[in-house]
Amino acid sequence: MTNPFMLGFCALVLSALLWPQLLPWYLIPVTVLGGAWLLRQKPLLAGALLGAAWISLYVQYVIQPDHHWGKEPVSVEAEIISPASGRSDWQHIDIRIVKPQLILPPGVGVSQKVRLSWKEAPLVQTGERWRLLLRFKAIDSVLNQGGFNGQRQLLAKHIGARATVLSGERLAPSTAFRTVLVNRLDTGLAPLSHRDLLQALLSGDRNAFAPELWQALRASATGHLVTISGLHLSVVAAWIYGLVFFMLQRFFPTPTRRNLLLAMVFAALAVIGYGWLAGMGLATQRALLMLLLLMLLSLMKRFASPWERLLWALFFVLLWDPLAILGAGLWLSFGAIAIILLAVENAVASEHSGIRMRLKQFLRLQLALSLGLALVQGLLFGGLGVHGVWMNLLMVPWFSLVVIPLTMAGLLGALILMPLDLSIDLLFQPANAALWPFVWLLDTVQTLPLAWWPLADAQGAALLFVPLAWALWRLNSHWSRWLAGVFVLPLLLAVLVAARSGDSWRAHVLDVGQGLAVVVEQQHGALLYDTGAAFGADFSYAERVIVPFLHSRGISRLDYLIVSHEDNDHAGGLEVIKRNVAVDRLISDGPWQGAEPCRPGTFKWHALSLSFLWPASQPAGRVGNNGSCVLHIGGGGQSLLLPGDIEREAELAMTADLPAVNLLVAPHHGSRTSSGKEFIARVQPEQTVFAAGAGNRYGFPKADIVERYRAAGSAIYVTGDSGQLSFEFDGRQVRVRSYRTELAPFWYNRRFGVGDSSNPE
Repeated sequence: MTNPFMLGFCALVLSALLWPQLLPWYLIPVTVLGGAWLLRQKPLLAGALLGAAWISLYVQYVIQPDHHWGKEPVSVEAEIISPASGRSDWQHIDIRIVKPQLILPPGVGVSQKVRLSWKEAPLVQTGERWRLLLRFKAIDSVLNQGGFNGQRQLLAKHIGARATVLSGERLAPSTAFRTVLVNRLDTGLAPLSHRDLLQALLSGDRNAFAPELWQALRASATGHLVTISGLHLSVVAAWIYGLVFFMLQRFFPTPTRRNLLLAMVFAALAVIGYGWLAGMGLATQRALLMLLLLMLLSLMKRFASPWERLLWALFFVLLWDPLAILGAGLWLSFGAIAIILLAVENAVASEHSGIRMRLKQFLRLQLALSLGLALVQGLLFGGLGVHGVWMNLLMVPWFSLVVIPLTMAGLLGALILMPLDLSIDLLFQPANAALWPFVWLLDTVQTLPLAWWPLADAQGAALLFVPLAWALWRLNSHWSRWLAGVFVLPLLLAVLVAARSGDSWRAHVLDVGQGLAVVVEQQHGALLYDTGAAFGADFSYAERVIVPFLHSRGISRLDYLIVSHEDNDHAGGLEVIKRNVAVDRLISDGPWQGAEPCRPGTFKWHALSLSFLWPASQPAGRVGNNGSCVLHIGGGGQSLLLPGDIEREAELAMTADLPAVNLLVAPHHGSRTSSGKEFIARVQPEQTVFAAGAGNRYGFPKADIVERYRAAGSAIYVTGDSGQLSFEFDGRQVRVRSYRTELAPFWYNRRFGVGDSSNPE
């Protein structure tokens, strides 16, 4: 076995994605000593032990998940890293604390990166110094199957705390040369039609991307082309290396390796400069480290195996940043390299191969890369861009041979003209024109059928075994082909599971912050009650949480969509749901076209009964809390009550019609205006869920209301604490699973830090 130590180290660090918790601090020294003692006799095991110790140490002393910030505001001096995103009147900004010794408790980690939520934030620029008054809060996010995990993303970026800005004072503008250069480029690119894409290719800034562009990039699986990654760094390195080597051989020929080494040095300097311009983010650092290491190992004759070089690169990347495993970039970068190695391992052209043979091998490599990356992205993002294969087949060479070289040529010209303060837009006109075919294809893909094929969780897990089966089949031995057949079985099992029948039904109370969304699922259909909130024109919990959840469960059609009332936290995502999922019946008293009124009555829905209990008549004017559509669902001796946001008035008016239930989603998120004693005594819920965001500004659920339910013998759950809550009714009992503790009980899904976690959202 080649390099068993590195193999064990990498395997253990990668496996940390599935750990329920990391090693506690008192076990880390023991693990390190054990690894050191086994280093010579059992290098594979030694690498595994040291890998486990390294990632545990890295998280504990850099991210510091157990650090308590406290509730008092803290004054800090900080440098702006970058604006992250915005929603409505709130802006998210990443900062680096620059004077920790003055304001932070002893022992805090070395990262000191903080994600700010700043209401009505002023315009900030990268590199500026600010004095900020902050109230720290926990690292957490909404957590649901199939949905975006913001908590995991923050940890991958080494952001170990979140905070709300109470006040801020700019101390100094940014004087860094990179900031001046980026501002100059942004100004120069302003007249160009594809300035957003050029900004992404030059400086890594994608904040100007419209939601429609993000959707098109996802559907075409081409987002990696406009994200500075290993592909871009490799293309720049290849062009610089080729040009420098050609010029040196032309004017200073030598039979030694001098020109090769000089060309490699120039290529390395070029990619370092490109990475610097891109901001040297963690993803760029990892790609740069991987590329430079592969270049170095290529110069060392003793590393003959490409797979050994890949292992060395992975080892140093994980040594540099073990939290890279939490981001998609690591898996895409190394997945691409592995695909390339598999594709060319037995098909390397000789120096005298003809053009036809080289073209055939090039096309074979591009096809393998497109198919392989489509599979990797499908597993990472829960869906396949069906047209991504041919889009990448066309656009990867186009970007490599045309777009990136023209963009770099424009950058070189801009650097030359920068002292003269001349217009630079003409320098980027060729690159802007070269982007036109890409943009045209993006628009075209949006109009084609099957632009995006969502993968259910079972399908994605089954597809994970496809590359393993293919690799085993290629070994061409009796046992490997037999084992390859075994690995295909999950695909068959996924089909059988999807086709199975049963009497059980499930209710999923999704974590949509301070809002409500409940999916009821039985074998023959699905129902959605409420759609979560939307903020501004570019954020909706329906898009971020509900639609991905439905796709992860293999749900493409809703038999019923019930919108309880018109408040944003219940109805904000309605249009997003209607655009992305087929809806057979919309029931609501709200002013939406095609909606059926919510009136008392009982319907048979496959094996379940739907009983609409309230309101008795059309609410006057806007449908508010007491006009909420109240729904009772029963089947197999089990029942669920969804009362929306009804308050005491409605509770008392319908008390006589309320049945006892197994599961109740508490009215109005646990407000004191609801959940009267009479209501609770009548409903007698065995289990109660409060749909309330973590640390929300309303203080829901109220402590006395929680105690009222607990005193009535009800088990209590809060979505902001547990993430998604899934209840399975099987006729005998109600089984509950929460995202944090059972659905995805991994260490990075725990809440990090305490303090005042007031939620501005």
